[in-house]
Amino acid sequence: MTVSGNNKHKKFVLCAPDPKMVTAWHKYFDSDDRFEINQSTVLRSDVDAWSTASDSHMGMGGGLDRAIAQRLPGIDQIARKFIAELYHGFMPVGQAAVIPSGYSLPSWVILVPTMPYPMVLQSEEPIYLATLALLKVVYQHPRILRVSVPAYGTGVGRIPPDKAAAAMHQAVVTYDQQVHRD
Repeated sequence: MTVSGNNKHKKFVLCAPDPKMVTAWHKYFDSDDRFEINQSTVLRSDVDAWSTASDSHMGMGGGLDRAIAQRLPGIDQIARKFIAELYHGFMPVGQAAVIPSGYSLPSWVILVPTMPYPMVLQSEEPIYLATLALLKVVYQHPRILRVSVPAYGTGVGRIPPDKAAAAMHQAVVTYDQQVHRD
């Protein structure tokens, strides 16, 4: 697999209100033009898709996911139905899936579990796996050119910003190595 066509123009908009997270992302992503860094909410109108940062059940009852569910009424039921049908109600960390939002902005929501259930994370591995899964589904989806991405694992997961940014960056490095090897 090579990055070609529309994939050359994919943009990952890293969004967090926390200035420490923004600073950490700048440290790791400033030299990669696929990434745009913003001190803002993920709920942006200038992207094709919003990424969740859910648990494996996609309850969407707290934090960012709750905000997504409030802005896109009914998306939580669509997400749970999708998870029930394809994953028997439990989408493992390391998987991601694109679902239509039912709205024009954004057109898509990317379901990305960062933990099996709401918990303090013991390592950055779930952040790495979630980011890798996100990259794979975005690069496979021809109609998603811009996606807003939250600071995986830094809320309920309590991973410090620099460690979260490093894990996300390592996932990008791994993804790029896999693409160029195939």
